[in-house]
Amino acid sequence: QTVKGRSGRGEMPFPEKLILNTNSRSGQPFDLFEPLQIESMHPVKSYDASKIILVEKNDTVKIKMDSEDKAMRKFDVLYKWKEATEYSLLIPPGTFADIYELQNDTFKINLKTRKKEDYGMINIKVDFEFPSPANQYIMQLMDKNENVIQEKLFKGKTTVRFENVLVSEYKVKLIFDNNNNSKWDTGNHLKK
Repeated sequence: QTVKGRSGRGEMPFPEKLILNTNSRSGQPFDLFEPLQIESMHPVKSYDASKIILVEKNDTVKIKMDSEDKAMRKFDVLYKWKEATEYSLLIPPGTFADIYELQNDTFKINLKTRKKEDYGMINIKVDFEFPSPANQYIMQLMDKNENVIQEKLFKGKTTVRFENVLVSEYKVKLIFDNNNNSKWDTGNHLKK
């Protein structure tokens, strides 16, 4: 089976299996405080989390799955990871099925979590007068590519604490949340 290429360069083979991936990078320690994320190349129609096997050292452990992705392509493996521990994740064939009725093939990944001492804390003292003390503010901790790592809400003078961050270079963005909706948005310029 083939499908027309998006760029008009001819036909491409349609995949026979649903391809899965994770946010764990081969050979790199896995983040102790983040969920393991399973990502599908297409929206998932159904899945059976009871088939997924997570082994911690030599013991099979129970996991929970959750997805906040409206496109149904990203799923979080919820588990309280232990530091400096080896894990093996096995997703048997047919655990996930996508909207095209494709099913995954066997998927296995080995990972090792980081040590607690790999992490630190950043405290930022906010000690200046705000234009409107009643308003809420958002402080974002970002990596060098401006991806948001953590986000904190606050009002007035305080100390904003970012916990469990890896040693690295970070940027900080302060957002005036004038409409108090707890997120950055463009606002309504027609009302101004």
